[in-house]
Amino acid sequence: MAQPSNCACPRAPLRRTLLRRAAVAFLIILFVVPSMATLPWRWSNPTPHGNHIYDLAIHNGVYVQVGDRGRIYTSEDLDTWKSVSSGTTQTLRSIASLGNRIVISGAEGTILWSDDLGAFNQVNLGTTAWLEGVAASSNVVVAVGDNGTIFSSTDGITWTQRASGTTASLTTVVHQNGFVAAGLGGVVVQSPDGITWTAGTGTAALGGKDVYKLESINNTLWAVGSSGLVASYSVRGWSAAAALGTNDLFAIAGSTNEWVAVGDNALYVKQGLAGNWTPQTSSTTSGYAPPWPYYSALWDGRLFAVGGKTGLLLEGFRTNTTSALQWYLTDSSPRNWLWSITRQGDLYAAVGNNGRILTSADGASWNQESSGVTSVLLGVGGRTNLIVAVGHGGTILTSPEAYEQVVTTNAQNQRVTNQVSVFGIRWTQQPAPTTKDLQGVGATEALVIVTGADGTILRSVNGTGWTASPSPASAFLSSVAFGNGTWVSTGDRGMILTSPDGVQWTTRASGTTNWIYQTRYLNGGFIAVGENGTVLTSQNGIQWAPQNLGFRRFANWINDVAFVNGKYYAVSSRGAALESVDSVTWVNLGSITSQSLYSAAINGSGQLVVAGTDGAILRAQVTPFNSPVRISDYSRSGSNSAFLFSGNLDQAFKLQTSADLLNWSDIMTAEITDSEGTLVHVQPDSGMGRQFFRTVTTASGP
Repeated sequence: MAQPSNCACPRAPLRRTLLRRAAVAFLIILFVVPSMATLPWRWSNPTPHGNHIYDLAIHNGVYVQVGDRGRIYTSEDLDTWKSVSSGTTQTLRSIASLGNRIVISGAEGTILWSDDLGAFNQVNLGTTAWLEGVAASSNVVVAVGDNGTIFSSTDGITWTQRASGTTASLTTVVHQNGFVAAGLGGVVVQSPDGITWTAGTGTAALGGKDVYKLESINNTLWAVGSSGLVASYSVRGWSAAAALGTNDLFAIAGSTNEWVAVGDNALYVKQGLAGNWTPQTSSTTSGYAPPWPYYSALWDGRLFAVGGKTGLLLEGFRTNTTSALQWYLTDSSPRNWLWSITRQGDLYAAVGNNGRILTSADGASWNQESSGVTSVLLGVGGRTNLIVAVGHGGTILTSPEAYEQVVTTNAQNQRVTNQVSVFGIRWTQQPAPTTKDLQGVGATEALVIVTGADGTILRSVNGTGWTASPSPASAFLSSVAFGNGTWVSTGDRGMILTSPDGVQWTTRASGTTNWIYQTRYLNGGFIAVGENGTVLTSQNGIQWAPQNLGFRRFANWINDVAFVNGKYYAVSSRGAALESVDSVTWVNLGSITSQSLYSAAINGSGQLVVAGTDGAILRAQVTPFNSPVRISDYSRSGSNSAFLFSGNLDQAFKLQTSADLLNWSDIMTAEITDSEGTLVHVQPDSGMGRQFFRTVTTASGP
């Protein structure tokens, strides 16, 4: 994409350091406290996260991102991002610094503040208005939002609502010789102190277009908004509003002589006041920026940072003063929609748009595989020695368990032949007796069944030589599963079919006309989920009972369901994740994304992995770890102590110290994020004489 291989980046990515093994000098005690709260979701794709970046700022030298689901991320270098607890799942929209205090505004009257970026405190303003913008002077902070809502505060904790003089929704506010706020219809209001507000100039000059962002850059006020709006205000008044294309613009940032405006599939650069705005999303431009919805922009004194949908982050810089601006994509995560995910043997496989296939052994690190097709892949499933992916136009791909010989040269310059598994890596397109779209995939050790549009049902023994089975249905059959000696297929218009052999199929009464999107055989019975919160259960696949009590509170569609650690987990639209101990009563646990989730899979250790729109893959370790985190190595050099911890991926723990084995104090809280299950930690010595260490397993969290 826009990441040239010869890119002269302004800094190198951080590299993991290794700990040399040394003798353990002190007694090490391990202590485990099993604990598991609600689902501890983590991002697997995109990386480092997939939340929308609605605002991006620098606070006391630290980069801060805010986005959907109450997500806050911080970084010291734009490379490594840390999730910070916000205490809310409301969408966060804007960031301001009131001295050393950071203030964040968001949906439903959300105001957060923090003095250390470690954790945030929430303020109750008694309003449900979305607070789209927040800005601060040296001693006052102002938040603006729906229906002309304005609040001000001298400390970010105690707030007072102010009369704005308008009922138009305000989307942005900035401090420049007083406060200026703007919003829908080009309305502008201003205040010298954040308390008293009057109509400001600019509404006519802005052409009545919606203003989405005001920014003060070098004592000049800039505005961007709907239909490519960009205008500036100086001592001479507002400049004539320009239209940079027709796409909405959401943010603007600038240095002393250069400006960047970003928006919906739009990114423009302007050099010098007399310069023209130049689009940066053309592939004919060196170091171009990918077309994408961009919501935020920042100039940090060295480079431009641009944040957008699903966590995409760009850096714009010049290698020298005369070179063109280069755009560097900080991660290359695929963002194709993922419609289905499965776990077969020791491998996850997820499929989606444009023939995308992703595989993973641990649910955290994902590889992009070559499918050989560009069609939409809607379903994937199989058995321990065969994975089958299906999709648009009768596409059927298979990847059987197989090994290839790979010849390499070792450190002694000897040629070595190894057997390498290509399971999930090598894919073959199979001839299909249909051009209908296919989605459902189910398998036993003796038979594979695929279902799709217009009641299509195909069967095969080994993934080749597909045969059509007679179908009594004309509806789209989106899923198929086997259990208790019976095949069950479900689909549109409440369709349920059963078969004892995959050949002869019988229509069953479902009691609903909703689309039954997915069926699974779990915990000794069938469970089916779908449109309008439909949940049906059955022991034999023939008689079905509705269990969709209250689901419309959570989401319109329930897309998939899994069973792990004695509970059912369902995923649905808008990122909802539901839990039930009996498949009857459900609790909405939520998740860390607002992306719709379409499919779920589990591994043998109790890990739940779900996939959905824009490449979203989340994982959660549902079953608590029984084994402790071990201190595998310890060394002391000078004034530092170095630890090598060994445990499991996503295992959280505390490191504690004691001088007498009776009174323990926390040194740090950490989580193992390396797929190999190791973590290196180096810290200054405490100055204690005799010292003991232990690890305590804690509840993991996002």
